[in-house]
Amino acid sequence: MNLNTPLIMAIMLALLHLSFPLLYYLYLRSKWLSKPWDLRRDPGYRPKVTIVVPTYNEAGLIREKLDNITSQDYPKELLEIIVVDSVSTDGTPSIVREWMESHRGFRVLLVEGIEDMLQVLVYLIDIFDSD
Repeated sequence: MNLNTPLIMAIMLALLHLSFPLLYYLYLRSKWLSKPWDLRRDPGYRPKVTIVVPTYNEAGLIREKLDNITSQDYPKELLEIIVVDSVSTDGTPSIVREWMESHRGFRVLLVEGIEDMLQVLVYLIDIFDSD
């Protein structure tokens, strides 16, 4: 009888542990899930997309990366690109500026001189434009 006591306790704890979520689910199903949600889906909706491109000494790749981003099949008025440069020494920001001059139809923001990732996150939260 002494060996069965831990087994009985384990079974009781397992049943107790599984019964509360099950009872909660049954309650929610009876109260909320049976109601119509009345959701309408717009098949033509496309959200605004912001792409953050972190860079550090990416002079050899940044032009191609920006071209790849803008060649996507997505409306350019809904596309926003933020290039964050972490104090590059190879001229990456100047290449991004040249690219921005030749691609005026896209919304591109260049953020320069930020070394700390926390500063980047705070800056992006401040300038983030949402729908």
